[in-house]
Amino acid sequence: MFLFKADNLFTQQGYEHAVAFSNAAKKIDAVVDVVSVYDASLIMTDDAGTLVITTYREALENGQLRDLAHLEEKFKASDYMGRLLSEDGRLGAFIVKQDTAGRPAERQRVVREVQALAKTNPLVADSEFAGDGYLKYTLDKTTKAELGTILSIAGIGIGLFLFSLFGRLWKTALVLFIAATAVAVAMGIMATLGHNLTVIALALPVMLSVIVVADSLHIIRYWDNAIDTAGADTGVAEVLSETFEATWLPCLTTSVTSAVGFGVFYFSELIPLRDFGVDSFIGILLGYTIMMGGIFLGLYTMTPGALERRGGQHHLSLPDRAADQFLKLDWSVVGHNRPATFSVAIALSIMSVVALVTNAKSESNLLDVFFQPSSELYKAFDRVDKELGGSGVVSMVFMTEEEDYYRQYPPFTDIVKVEQQIGNLRAINSTESYTGPIGDIHTSLVDDGTPYPNNGDQLAQELLFSEWSRSAESRDVLAESVNFTFDSNHLRGYTPNLSSSELEVLVGKIENQLDLVETEALPAPIFTGHSVFFSQLSGYILNTQFVSIALTFCLIFIVLIFEFNFRLAMAGMMACSLPILITMGTIAALGYPFDFATVIIASVTMGLSIDDTIHILHRYQHHLVDEHQSQRASLRQALFIPGRPIVQSTFLFCFGAGVFLSSELVMLQRFATFTMLGLVLALLGAVLLLPSLLSVSFFTKTSVEEAKATA
Repeated sequence: MFLFKADNLFTQQGYEHAVAFSNAAKKIDAVVDVVSVYDASLIMTDDAGTLVITTYREALENGQLRDLAHLEEKFKASDYMGRLLSEDGRLGAFIVKQDTAGRPAERQRVVREVQALAKTNPLVADSEFAGDGYLKYTLDKTTKAELGTILSIAGIGIGLFLFSLFGRLWKTALVLFIAATAVAVAMGIMATLGHNLTVIALALPVMLSVIVVADSLHIIRYWDNAIDTAGADTGVAEVLSETFEATWLPCLTTSVTSAVGFGVFYFSELIPLRDFGVDSFIGILLGYTIMMGGIFLGLYTMTPGALERRGGQHHLSLPDRAADQFLKLDWSVVGHNRPATFSVAIALSIMSVVALVTNAKSESNLLDVFFQPSSELYKAFDRVDKELGGSGVVSMVFMTEEEDYYRQYPPFTDIVKVEQQIGNLRAINSTESYTGPIGDIHTSLVDDGTPYPNNGDQLAQELLFSEWSRSAESRDVLAESVNFTFDSNHLRGYTPNLSSSELEVLVGKIENQLDLVETEALPAPIFTGHSVFFSQLSGYILNTQFVSIALTFCLIFIVLIFEFNFRLAMAGMMACSLPILITMGTIAALGYPFDFATVIIASVTMGLSIDDTIHILHRYQHHLVDEHQSQRASLRQALFIPGRPIVQSTFLFCFGAGVFLSSELVMLQRFATFTMLGLVLALLGAVLLLPSLLSVSFFTKTSVEEAKATA
C-alpha cells in the first residue's frame, strides 16, 4: 500500500501520473491488480439511462463522466471515500495486490520493482508504505541485513573474550574457526532442506556458535590442566587420551540436551518453529562432531610444543580471576545459607506460577510483535487506521451447499442485517459485502428512495443487470463477495490494527451480535483473513510454549537418568527448571506477551543451562563414586573444577543472546533480554541451588550407596 499526498490527485497532471503508475505496476510479474481512486469500481447510469459497471478511469475515458471535477464529485459520494482517499482529501492510497505464494524472494523482487517504479512517478515518489505485503517484505529484508551484523558482532565479541581468556592467538583462532565451520554447515543444512531464513531462525547461528565455543572451552581448559600437571615422561597420546576421556561424554550429553531443547519445536504446529527445531537439532549434533574433530586435531598439533613448558600456569587471566572470586562467594553461601537459598527459590517459584496463571498472554500480530510504535512502518499503519478506514480486516465467509443461494432475497436481507448489526461495534470502522454493489445498482435503476431491492424480483432483476452490463474489460464487482455459483458469501469488517487479544475479543463480540440478528437461514460464519489468522496463532504460541517446555523437561530428564541416576537427575532438573519458571513468570508479571521469540526462551535456555548442571553432576559423581572422596570434598571439586568454564560459558551465552539487543525488531530485543535473564538465573541454579540440593541426603543417597559398594 502506497500512501501519498493527494492534493493534486484530481488535476490533469495527477490523473496522468496515477494512470501511468497503475499501468506500469500491472505489468510487473506477480502483480495481479492495482486499486486506487481511478481504478475503483463505479456503478452508474449514463445519459441514455443505461446501467454501466466500469471504473472511474474508464468512465472518464469513455465520456460517461464529463471531466475530472465530475469524477471527483462522484467518487467523494461513494463508499470508497475514507478507504482509498481520506475524508479531507489529502491522503490517497494505491493498493498493489501481488501473488507470490509465500515465496520471500519473489515478494522482495515485486516490492523492489514497485518501489523503483514509484520513485519515477511524481505522484507517489514520496510515498509512505504500509500493508501486509510490505510488512512481510520489511521483515525479510531486516532478517537478512541483521544476520550479517549480528554474526559479526558475535564473532568479534567471542574472539576478544577468548583471547583475553587464553592469551594465545592459536587457541582463539582454532575455536573461532570451528564455530564458524559449524555455523556454515548448519546454514547449509537449512538451505538444503529448503527452510527460509526467518527472524526466529536468526537465533540458530548465534546460539550454535556459543554452544560450540562453550564445549571447546571445557576441553581446552581440561587440556591446559593436563599439560600443567604432566610429568617428565608424559607423552602426547597420554595427554590427549586423558582429555578425551574426561570431556567427550559430558560434551556429548550437553550437546544432546541442547539439541533436545531446540529440537522440541519440531512438534510445534507453526511451520517456522518446526523448521527451526529440525535445523537446530541436526545443526547442534553435527556441531558436536565438528567441534570434537577440530579441537582434538588442533590439540594434537600443539601438544608437543605445549609439553615443553611443563611448569604450570603462573598467571591467571582476568576472566579466570573473576570466575574464581564468584565461585568462592558462591561456596560460602552453599556452605552456610542453604535454608535461605531454598526459601528464596521456593518463594520466587510460587510468585512465578501465580504470575503465569493470572497474567500469561500471547501476541501474534506481526506489527506489534516486531516493530516499535515509533518506527516509520508503524506510523504508516497508524495513518491508515486513522484516515483510510483501518489496516485490519476481519473476514467472515457464510458457506452453503445450495447453488444460487445468495441470489435469493431472504439471504440478501440477512446479510444486510448482519452488516448493520456488527457495524455498531466500536472496533468495526466499516463493512463490505455484495450488498454494496447491489445497493448501488438499485439506486441507479430505481428512484424510490430505498437503498436496497425491496423483494426477490427486484434483486433478481438487478443481479441480471449486473451481469449484462459487464464489458469484457470491466471487473466483476461481486467477485470479491460471492463466488460464481452464489453458494458462498464473503463479508469483510475493516478495523484498526488490533492486538491478538483485542481481535479475539472482537470476534467474540461479532458472534454475540450475530446471535441478536433474526435471520431465516443464514449459516454460521467461518472467520478468516490475515487478522483472524494471526489472532488464532496466539493459541498455537501458548500451546507451543507449554508443549515445548514439557517435552524438553521429559527428554532431558530421561537423558540425565541414563547418565547418572534418578535422584541426581531430580536434583539436576530442579536446579535448571526453577530458573526457567522464574524467567517465564517475570515475563508474565511485567505484562509482556509470549510471541514468536519469547516462546522459545524456556526450551532454549534450559537446553543451554543444562550443560552447567551436567558438568557439575558428572564431576560430583566421579569424585564421590570413582575416587571415593567425601561428599563435601566431592561437592567442592564438582563446583570448582568445572566452575571457571561454567561461569565463562554463561557469559558467552549471555553475550550471544545479548547481540540481539542491537536489532531494530522488538521481538529480538525481548528475546535477548529474557534469555540473558534466564541464563543468569540458570547459572545461579547450577552453582548455588544444585550444590545446596546435593547437600541433602535424599538426592545423594543412591550415589553414596554406589560409592560404598565399590569401596
